[in-house]
Amino acid sequence: MDKIQEIYKNHKLAILELSKKGTDLLINGNFRSFEQGLVDVLNDLHNKICVQMINETMNNPLFEEKIKEIGSSEGVTSLSKRKVSVQFKTGNKCVVESFYGKRKKSKEKIDRHIGLTYLGFVKKASPSYLSISSLVSVLCPSYDIGQQLMVEMGINGQYNRIRDLSLTLGNLAFNQGIRSVISSEESMEGKRVVVMIDGGRSRTRLNKEELTSKGNPKFLTEWKEVKVVVIQVLNENGKVDKKVNLPIYDITVGHIEKSMAKLTEALLLLNVSAAKEVQFISDGATCFWNRIATAFNLAKVPQNKITYTLDYYHAVEHLSALLSSITDLKETERKKYFVAFKQDLWTGQIGQLIKNVKFLCKEKAVVIKDKLKTEIAYFEKHQNRMNYKLFRHQKWLCGSGAVESAIRRIINLRFKAPSSFWLEEHLEPLAFLRAAFLSGRWNILLHNIKC
Repeated sequence: MDKIQEIYKNHKLAILELSKKGTDLLINGNFRSFEQGLVDVLNDLHNKICVQMINETMNNPLFEEKIKEIGSSEGVTSLSKRKVSVQFKTGNKCVVESFYGKRKKSKEKIDRHIGLTYLGFVKKASPSYLSISSLVSVLCPSYDIGQQLMVEMGINGQYNRIRDLSLTLGNLAFNQGIRSVISSEESMEGKRVVVMIDGGRSRTRLNKEELTSKGNPKFLTEWKEVKVVVIQVLNENGKVDKKVNLPIYDITVGHIEKSMAKLTEALLLLNVSAAKEVQFISDGATCFWNRIATAFNLAKVPQNKITYTLDYYHAVEHLSALLSSITDLKETERKKYFVAFKQDLWTGQIGQLIKNVKFLCKEKAVVIKDKLKTEIAYFEKHQNRMNYKLFRHQKWLCGSGAVESAIRRIINLRFKAPSSFWLEEHLEPLAFLRAAFLSGRWNILLHNIKC
């Protein structure tokens, strides 16, 4: 600790010297320069204390014994200390000593700084620097703007380094799946659980073998659906309970079966089978409705606990489309019937609504076919999922606004910008990181992947 006291003493003098210069800066109205100078001094203090603490820890016999145990369990054949350049929260590179292990006869990258890994370093970045680099990558409109923000915060950051660290953390978290954002004691036992699912879109980039006139690879820009699952808890009054139970977001790019498999895993991990009640709410997408009962069954959630609900606002859109399909209606008539039928919908009288529509068609001598037939079939198919009067009485949700909001905030505001094309292998992990932060589960994620 004598070294720490010496470091503190030297920086105390540096701060006193800065304060003398700062008087002139403040008199000239330049407080920004004073603050920047103070940040530089404190960052240097931060770095030197971190270096000293790590080096002292690496020389501690108890720590060395622990690292040897870890190395032995991972098949390390030799262990030695080596100097290595790392980045702390400041982003500046500093040299420390770390235990370095080697393994023989392995196709993997065999050299590892086991000491740093044990402390939570990833690719020689401290947990705080990894966290900040990843956050600016997924919260800012671009990596470049993220880099500029870090500089403004007094943190050194390079474009490629920020990008690499965020992808590394994203893959670590995404490969661990929903486990990475759930705390060990978290359970839905005895709670009122709502599950929602919907899909957004992002444009991906797939390189072709052909080259442009400038020698760059041509690429395809296919739209990919990004499926978002939201799991929330409602209180007895039907309000979302965000203070006690944080929402859970999960992201999937790819086939619907993959998304449903991940949902099943989440339901099992959260012990949703022991929930008091469960509501599933979504729009009319057939791919979801054809599979959701199976997902609940695999997660051992009793069907008598589940309320299936079609999003009311999507139902209203289909009602509007239905009336638009009756071409013989005047605009004033269409508005009148829309108000009347919408009341039937809101009060859950779907059978009556269908009868009224068919009677109207008969009265107007309209043949029920094509688009009109499809829209009527939509209400017939989802009739049991549209009992909104009952849902309101049971204090359930009638709309899936939470998942639509999640799509807008997670996908649209970062991964759907004009002229923005993502490699699919980058889109999924980065969207997963953004979802973890926006759901309030960032610190849980960092803890679970040992950062």
